[in-house]
Amino acid sequence: MVFWAAIAAALSAPGCEGISGIATFLMGSPKVEAVYVLSNRSTLVLVDDPEIRLGDPALAGVVASNVAYALVEHEVLQSQIVSQEDLVQVANRLGQDFLTTPIDEIGRMLGAEQVIYVSIEQTQLQVEPGLYRPAAIVDVKVIDATVGKRIFPEPVPRTSSFSVAPGHRLVVRPTHRRIGVVERGVKAALANKLAVQIGLDVARMFFDWKKPEPGSRLGKVLKPGS
Repeated sequence: MVFWAAIAAALSAPGCEGISGIATFLMGSPKVEAVYVLSNRSTLVLVDDPEIRLGDPALAGVVASNVAYALVEHEVLQSQIVSQEDLVQVANRLGQDFLTTPIDEIGRMLGAEQVIYVSIEQTQLQVEPGLYRPAAIVDVKVIDATVGKRIFPEPVPRTSSFSVAPGHRLVVRPTHRRIGVVERGVKAALANKLAVQIGLDVARMFFDWKKPEPGSRLGKVLKPGS
């Protein structure tokens, strides 16, 4: 329940869902504006999941690949995006030192001018027997690797020399499903679905899109000038 308390706190905002639903029906799905305008520069997407909260070390790469795919697909980035295979090679070469190497330095090693850094903070798949409701809380930052400076969100003073300045907190909640009998591989399938959704939601921070129409499943991307 601690996880869902964190979800509730992150999502808490004034308003009424009933009124919002009526307005959406009458006026169409609302436009969601980009949280940050990303520069079109060579980019590394680095997903950090040292506690393997996604349930499988490979799913960090799934998140990163979906971030990169969506940004290219929606014409946010047209410059080079560092492949996850190249990142794995650098991680293998550095070994244990990879965990303590600054993010901007890793970016420069791979020829990236900026790094989209995604930290997996919390995840959950199952909330009660028979009810799977995948969700995650992630922390997102954009770092200028050329000067070693965080550019999104704006840095804030740290409370102590040991604290880490927080990034942009993002709550991810794919459509949940109720399952009466545990299906073979259901947790792995839902974990993969959650990783894909995290990637899409992180990418959506950097372009305008529309929330799904009633009865539809995917949000519509708005082209420049829409």
